[in-house]
Amino acid sequence: MSDARGEFSVKKSATSRRHGVLRQTGALVLIALVLMMPCLCAAGRDAVRNDGAGSRAVYILSNGFHTGIILEMNGNEVNALPFADSFRRYRYIDAGWGDEVFYQDPNPGLGAGVRALMVPTSSVVRIEGFNAAIGDAAAWSDSAVKVMMGYGQYHRLCEYIGASVLMGPDGAPVIASKRGDGVIFYKSTKKYDLFNTCNTWVAGGFRYAGLDISPIGVITARTLFRRLRNVGAVEVAR
Repeated sequence: MSDARGEFSVKKSATSRRHGVLRQTGALVLIALVLMMPCLCAAGRDAVRNDGAGSRAVYILSNGFHTGIILEMNGNEVNALPFADSFRRYRYIDAGWGDEVFYQDPNPGLGAGVRALMVPTSSVVRIEGFNAAIGDAAAWSDSAVKVMMGYGQYHRLCEYIGASVLMGPDGAPVIASKRGDGVIFYKSTKKYDLFNTCNTWVAGGFRYAGLDISPIGVITARTLFRRLRNVGAVEVAR
């Protein structure tokens, strides 16, 4: 990411192309949500641990399509990331997760959108390194929340992201594809579907880290950021 404005302009351009596909599958999504709502609302939340005062800042950014966790690439905690050595030259990484076909295709069609939402599919973890100021990256997002975490919580969040990456027989993360300078898609151990989206994945990471947020029923970015407001500070909301 050479500069925050350029990168997030590119992401927004890609977002506009994908929105047509997402609108066409929107009716199917709404029907499924209505049918599942009793189950989602009935699910409770367990108490989660908190390891004390926050000492690490983590940002969650969204441009309407992509939702990413922004981690600073320093400290021993990031050693829990199996791909850490490939991104040491960057100050930050943007970690996201999604359907293997739809997420990697810059111009996905309707079929890819329906496939990604309606049946469990293989997935990838997308990692992008950048050196731009985090404030600039947040300013060019549609939504941004900053969460302060203790070192133990930060380490567990890194563990969660690392555990989402499929490891090969040689002990190295399996690369699905690369894009430009600083973007790598890794094959994932998880399955993607309508009720397990990139936003569910993000909420699950913070739940695993010990924050009081439930991933149950988190499908859209709107729902995710509504819950994140309870554990973090809103930086950008459009």
